[in-house]
Amino acid sequence: MRKARNLSDDEIAIAKAMLRKGWRNDARHYYFNRPDRLISSGRIAQIKAGKYGAAVEEAQPETSTRSWSPGIVPKPLGRRRLHQ
Repeated sequence: MRKARNLSDDEIAIAKAMLRKGWRNDARHYYFNRPDRLISSGRIAQIKAGKYGAAVEEAQPETSTRSWSPGIVPKPLGRRRLHQ
């Protein structure tokens, strides 16, 4: 039995657009990671190599990545601020 993917087709499409646009690895991870689901750099590498979500088309310019600039990544909260 094949394990279910942890990224939706829409997320894979956005990841492909980010890869084409040259987004930094940390920016891609910040965009997709959330407390209940962490995406490994290996998953992004699999998308890049066409081994994960190969049939999914790249996202079109009207998707939410248009408003983000590569290289500008909001800084995550520090450990101390998370526990206040």
